[in-house]
Amino acid sequence: MDMSTQKTIWDGVLDITKVAQEKGSDPQLWALQFLDRALALNIVPPSMVLALLSDRIVPCRRSRPVAYRLYMELLKRFAFELKCHIAVPNYEMVMKSIDGVLHLSHKFGLQVTNPGILVAEFIYSIVSQLLDASLDDEGLLELMPEMKSRWATIPQEMEIDAHDKSTSRILDLMRRNLHPLD
Repeated sequence: MDMSTQKTIWDGVLDITKVAQEKGSDPQLWALQFLDRALALNIVPPSMVLALLSDRIVPCRRSRPVAYRLYMELLKRFAFELKCHIAVPNYEMVMKSIDGVLHLSHKFGLQVTNPGILVAEFIYSIVSQLLDASLDDEGLLELMPEMKSRWATIPQEMEIDAHDKSTSRILDLMRRNLHPLD
């Protein structure tokens, strides 16, 4: 993408963000709308988005029900479509990145030589994480302390939980990073 196209896209993102702020819209909703558009335009691979969100949203499902509901919608659309995981540019690199994010090789104790193995581990990890979250919600995970979950089922300190930062400050920093010479 050339620089003028990047500026035009970024200017559009900033305009939509400002309008959403002025209307008092929920930042999670418009952030996920941006994500939905990026997925529709194939800017980001769905499997990478699901990997990044699964460790951040599932543990916070009680405190962020809107984000969890939208995450579940993304799962419904993309998680079990094998074609969307495999038919992406740089398939092997994306799967290695997912392994780096979720530490699948470490958690399953397998030396990965084939990205197809990572796809199977990734899908299993999603199902396993949702099952553990459901058991935790029903209080059943506590009944079996010897069966410790591999996945975070309760919130942990994360950068997305910082409520004291203003959105305008974050947008200003993003603008500076994108256009450092302006």
